[in-house]
Amino acid sequence: MKMQRERSFPAFIRGNVLVIGDTILDIYHEGSPAGISVETPTLVVRHERTKVTLGGAAFLVRNMLALGGSVTFVTLAGTDEHARYLKKFSHARLKKMLFVDSRPTTVKERFWSNQHKLLAWDRVDNSPIPSALEDKIIAYLKKNIASFERVVISDYRHGLLTNRLAAEIVRIAARAKKDVFVDSQVAQQKTNHVQYTGADLFSINTREAKSIYPKFDESKLETSLSKLRALLKARHIVLKLGEKGSFSLIGTSFIETPAYEVSVRDTIGAGDAFFAVLACSQHIDEIALRAANAWAGLKTTHLGTETPSLKELKKILRASHV
Repeated sequence: MKMQRERSFPAFIRGNVLVIGDTILDIYHEGSPAGISVETPTLVVRHERTKVTLGGAAFLVRNMLALGGSVTFVTLAGTDEHARYLKKFSHARLKKMLFVDSRPTTVKERFWSNQHKLLAWDRVDNSPIPSALEDKIIAYLKKNIASFERVVISDYRHGLLTNRLAAEIVRIAARAKKDVFVDSQVAQQKTNHVQYTGADLFSINTREAKSIYPKFDESKLETSLSKLRALLKARHIVLKLGEKGSFSLIGTSFIETPAYEVSVRDTIGAGDAFFAVLACSQHIDEIALRAANAWAGLKTTHLGTETPSLKELKKILRASHV
């Protein structure tokens, strides 16, 4: 039994992983209902606490650090007062490479009361970064690519990862024989996954799959994932299915893994949590995929962009007897 438990836990990369992506400052306000405004039919909430955390690609990095990974983080920093949170972000296994632009920091505020999200308030500038900044990032990659075990892209579509930069990352990594893992958000925008054609692994959800391949059919997952892999010229396609777990085409093998039953509190960031396990894993196999589902499930038990702990992951994997 002891040997089985040891095998159920993924082996993580010991070297440094390069993560490139957009940082989001997440601000969570929590309060309790105090009644209805006398002026307008508006809910009045009594403020109790405000919490500021780093989200977006920074949340992916925080998850990787919580899993024991070592990360070099390439991201965009603004020049406003909110950028101070990113500049203060530190960890013994983290190295930051902040490329500064004049745009404001991406900020997403959420207002909660009695476990209900009342309002989402975003401050964003999604315009592409200047070509001079692209040149600096490309020069950094060319100079340092040999020192990284893997390149991980977390594209929140807030301007950092331009068409040119995306293609250059894949090309530079391929020349250095480094794997590239990609997670790119669709949200209100059209898919940009083809910009990363030739990357080794794509982590996508059903909405993103349909955006890439409009004929994607959930009742024919094997055929659909095979088509997606051919379109993107990838080795692996991982499909996140939320409460249904995941279904993946890893090399020539199809792997279905279950979700873990947890008391869901907030689903925000579950996809980043899932991707973090893959980003850290030496091998992308059933063990890594099961652990990714477990870590993502644990994330949903935490409010906002709070990471689970490695202790929680080990406990849930032991309890599952896999």
